[in-house]
Amino acid sequence: MELHPDGLLVAQTGGWSLVDWEGQEHPRQDLLGTRLLALASHPAGALWACAKTASGCLIGELSAEGELRHGWAVPEQISAFSWDASGRTVYALASDSGNILILNTGSTNLRRLASLPRGGGRLGVMAVDDAGGVWTTQLDGWSLAHFDADGNLDRMVGLPVPTPTDLCIGGVDGKTLHDIRCSWKLWLVRPMQVACCRCNSE
Repeated sequence: MELHPDGLLVAQTGGWSLVDWEGQEHPRQDLLGTRLLALASHPAGALWACAKTASGCLIGELSAEGELRHGWAVPEQISAFSWDASGRTVYALASDSGNILILNTGSTNLRRLASLPRGGGRLGVMAVDDAGGVWTTQLDGWSLAHFDADGNLDRMVGLPVPTPTDLCIGGVDGKTLHDIRCSWKLWLVRPMQVACCRCNSE
């Protein structure tokens, strides 16, 4: 999911949709189709996407024609990515390897910030804080993890659910971490339940 001036962008298996502020879904024409892995907004407002390729994935700015440009080729698949506040650095999660990667504008090089063994869960979604730290969910790990700007794991937060669905940092001071939890197991019994938790990101 990604915030957009017109609502919330939601990546799905067959493409993506915009859910407007009234709750109406608007499927978007998308040439990426099932190749789409993730979406993120640049601080200047441009929409960026990550799409599967034969050798990994491509992260780039999404043009009106549905093409990716001005980006990076990554030799593994990315499950989530996010820009820093300056718009000069992308942080990306490679769930299969457990790597958190850094990509800088003006360079084709990738750098690994950190790696997390899969024993405690699989990297899910992420949020980048003002200090260059990365928060990430642990899918089936019942927790959130924080890595500082040097890649050190410096904080773990236990959660009452195994798989948090999304993260964002906001609030009045820009230092509140929100995690969103959707309860999929109850879907057949009653409509999906969504809960939101917040904590200080410092």
